[in-house]
Amino acid sequence: MKDANGNYNFEGFTSLEAYCEEQVRLYPNNPCAGLAFYNDAGVFTIEEKIKWDIYGMISDASKEMCGSRMRFDWTTWSVEDLYVEYKSYIRMLGQDAEYEAELLDSNIKAMIEAGAHDEEQAKSWLDQDAEYDYESEKTTMLNEQVEAVEDQYHVQLEEQAA
Repeated sequence: MKDANGNYNFEGFTSLEAYCEEQVRLYPNNPCAGLAFYNDAGVFTIEEKIKWDIYGMISDASKEMCGSRMRFDWTTWSVEDLYVEYKSYIRMLGQDAEYEAELLDSNIKAMIEAGAHDEEQAKSWLDQDAEYDYESEKTTMLNEQVEAVEDQYHVQLEEQAA
């Protein structure tokens, strides 16, 4: 991210002004291309633009992983520290994906042990389970139990009446 002179460099640009000029040239109708857009967001240098972009990537990754966006004062962090933080989220997301894959493999093996003929059938059973309405089944079972008790009660009443 730094060039040979130690300056921050984004896509070949070492100043936010030059970057924005090029963006306006390439995308003249994009309101997010101009310098005013970045300045309104508190971004005034190419280093701050890089930090802001990484902060956005951290925000997206934390939303995907935790369900909410991590908020912090990105301006106090270095580019390098922000990037390390971003990479840690990516690593954790990868671990989640690995865990999900291991869980799927384990569930497929369990379905095969339960009688599925092959992996395809096991996956179809797992898909059916994911779509199954447990709440509806619970209600149906409860209603059937109530009906059985009522039926038994009616039989007892009839026996007493006879």
